[in-house]
Amino acid sequence: MRELEERKLTQTGFCKRMKFVKSHFNDVLKGRKPMTLRLAVSLEFMCIGTAEFWMTLQMKEDIKKEKERLGF
Repeated sequence: MRELEERKLTQTGFCKRMKFVKSHFNDVLKGRKPMTLRLAVSLEFMCIGTAEFWMTLQMKEDIKKEKERLGF
């Protein structure tokens, strides 16, 4: 994630600071797991977008997947 690099943070460093499991964080970044409210707020705390931004992205992805599932 470019924003972490700009702050000279690694995924490991970010996860340790925010008390996240690195594999879960990586899965969210790769789209394998959904964004959580806790992660969105943590990203906002680290000045990496707003929680609303991250949750809106997740909502849009959820809507897209559900429409595909229903055949829309």
